[in-house]
Amino acid sequence: MKTKEHTRQVRDTVVEKFKAGFGYKKTSQALNISRSTVQAIILKWKEHQTTANLPRPGRPSKLSSQTRRKLIRDAAKRPMITLDELQRSTAEVGESVHRTTISRTLHKSGLYGRVARRKPFLKDIHKKSRLKFATSHLEYKMGKDPKKPRGKMSSYAYFVQTCREEHKKKHPDASVNFAEFSKKCSERWKTMSPKEKGKFEDMAKQDKVRYEAEMKNYIPPKGQKMKRFKDPNAPKRPPSAFFLFCADFRPKVKGENPGLSIGDTAKKLGEMWNGSSTEDKQPYEKKAAKLKEKYDKDIVAYRTKGKVDSGSAAAAAAADEDEEDDEEEEEGEEDEDEEEDDE
Repeated sequence: MKTKEHTRQVRDTVVEKFKAGFGYKKTSQALNISRSTVQAIILKWKEHQTTANLPRPGRPSKLSSQTRRKLIRDAAKRPMITLDELQRSTAEVGESVHRTTISRTLHKSGLYGRVARRKPFLKDIHKKSRLKFATSHLEYKMGKDPKKPRGKMSSYAYFVQTCREEHKKKHPDASVNFAEFSKKCSERWKTMSPKEKGKFEDMAKQDKVRYEAEMKNYIPPKGQKMKRFKDPNAPKRPPSAFFLFCADFRPKVKGENPGLSIGDTAKKLGEMWNGSSTEDKQPYEKKAAKLKEKYDKDIVAYRTKGKVDSGSAAAAAAADEDEEDDEEEEEGEEDEDEEEDDE
């Protein structure tokens, strides 16, 4: 272990006492340092006639202590700095050194560079395999079952499909602007007579039969609920008071605001309903209550015909909830279709 180095003043004092005739033992006791240290200082003075530290053997450092501190300071302040930039900064102060010298200097201070790995983590075969896996599971992740039957098409969807085919025959190379094309189809659909629409309505009915037949044999994946098909002979769930209110005021709202969309029209009707007084709502609530009472009687009569076991109250309640959910969905779809036809 290296001992503490004595100051130049202490070493000069050792030499002065030697010149005054003091021996090694007395000098050691007077200055409280070891006798071997006193002897080494005196021997060095006899040989070199000085007590200063002599340069050590070996090649002298190319970087001064000031430049070395500057390199460490720049590297710590800017972690993304390169060796070329540090090399140029040392050349500006008149100390041109190699990149290896700078790197070695930084390593002694615990600063190390990092180089990006050139070898890719994934090879092409890995990328292709991952893409194949993701593509095969894409529909499952999006909540779609590839084995599920294709959904039923509406009469308007068949009409748009026919218009698209006619356009392709007349203009095979022309590109189609979907927004303008849809707008023209909508305007044309509004001007068509019920007789002209009958062709597409028949196609929609046939597709509905096809869809219902395929859905009977369809088994949904685990965790998904199978949609129940409503019996056409079953009583239809009555509309609520708000739906009755909308049926009366929708034509008035669309007449006053012909440019409103389906969503804006529904929002406007909702605001009107919320702003109505209790007295104004009472006729619709009474009418809805009467329709609900009639529906309850009809559904009881329908179930007693053998459609559902009347002795099982739990089964009847569950079936009633499912049918009500399905009827609510169908009512929403019917309202949207009615608004599209009105537009």
